[in-house]
Amino acid sequence: VRVRLHIRFGVGAWRGFGDGVRILRGEETTSELPRQLTSLGAESPLIVTDSNLANGDALGFVTDELDDAGVTYTVFSGIEPNPTLENVRVGFGKYKEQGADSVIGVGGGSCLAAAKAISVKATSDSPLESYHGVDQLETGTVPCIAVPTTVGTGSEVSQGMVITDGERGEKLDIIDDRLSPGMHLEAAEAVLDEAAATMLANDGLVMGAIEAAHERLREHA
Repeated sequence: VRVRLHIRFGVGAWRGFGDGVRILRGEETTSELPRQLTSLGAESPLIVTDSNLANGDALGFVTDELDDAGVTYTVFSGIEPNPTLENVRVGFGKYKEQGADSVIGVGGGSCLAAAKAISVKATSDSPLESYHGVDQLETGTVPCIAVPTTVGTGSEVSQGMVITDGERGEKLDIIDDRLSPGMHLEAAEAVLDEAAATMLANDGLVMGAIEAAHERLREHA
């Protein structure tokens, strides 16, 4: 399935959701993970998630499939609700330490944004701050697979991410076609209680929009 929707970021900056993103959805879709990793040329992923999901069923569905297939992986569960540059720095350190070649984001919008950021750092020595804005990436990313556990943020198919610069107290709004995950597994078994997940996702979507709008206004003040 391929989808394309459009949203406008600031003046004159149009971006689509999901152009070229491969989407697999349904029951037991996590069983496809090992095969999809192989199709992307990946063998040793870093799984990016948060502490709340680290010992939960959603992550277990993912790791069980990788274990059964004999895939080597490392779990990094240090993502905060609003992912920071420090989260990305530590996560990328785990990526290098493991000798990973790909990233799997498991969680809501924050985990998926952080997974994208780490996949960018894996191909570039430049600081993430230098990519603030539209089409600023110097390179592509390593293979990145999104396994969302919430419904509605759109991070699993979008070409953008928001990362917090804690030292400056700013949000980095990074938008580039190459930020869309290569694969989106919409696994029914990994999604949290749908009513609760939808409520949380909608709250996150609204807050993300407000934060992005605030940054745009601040830049043009």
